Amino acid sequence: MQRALDAILRRFITRGLLMLRWPDGREQIYAAPPRPAPVRKPGRFSATHGITRRLIFHPTLAFGEAYMNGHLLPLQGSIYDFLELIILNQTASGAKHPLMRLGYARGRLRRRIDQYNPASRAQRNVAHHYIAAKTLLGRPGLRVLDIGCSGGGLALSFARDRGAHVLSVTLSQEQLTEARSRAAAQGLSNHVRFELRDYRSVDQKFGRIVSVACLNMWASTITRNSSPLPANAWHRRA
Repeated sequence: MQRALDAILRRFITRGLLMLRWPDGREQIYAAPPRPAPVRKPGRFSATHGITRRLIFHPTLAFGEAYMNGHLLPLQGSIYDFLELIILNQTASGAKHPLMRLGYARGRLRRRIDQYNPASRAQRNVAHHYIAAKTLLGRPGLRVLDIGCSGGGLALSFARDRGAHVLSVTLSQEQLTEARSRAAAQGLSNHVRFELRDYRSVDQKFGRIVSVACLNMWASTITRNSSPLPANAWHRRA
């Protein structure tokens, strides 16, 4: 793997100068002949065992991880000098790393596949949305807690299409105003109640608890191994 990475760096570094100390203690200089002056100062780094393979197969991700984990250490110059050197060479010669070229090609192909959405597929996606809502609620008339109301669309859909009685909470005054306005316009104010409050203060029981708008806010709560909802807010299905 060291020989492969050495060959890649010889092709890649065509501007500036990079000095690398390999895990076996050998130092190698990479620069295009005749060796040009360095960008600011020579970038001199030390690589530890185990990082070579990662730098070959996952260069863009592995470099940042290696630096943060102490497996790629600056011996002369700074991380900024090294980044300037890499960007300069990538701009000058493009992605000469063969696996980077393969990765770019794979990424372009993956984007085309992921973004392929003809009318027939879009129609199936819409149908799936309503099937999922029906499956989630099960029977009509359930009491539902919606955490993070956004514009109120999900709560209003539950009330209108499934006859649910929904309490939808938010911490945004703007969301609350918009959601209440939409509920009034659709004549659903008696079925959906929008409130400005923290979900942790809710102490009622519900048949279903849903959240689309604020899942990303739960990460720190879950990481601390505490329940994202108060225990008395949960209700076992009958």
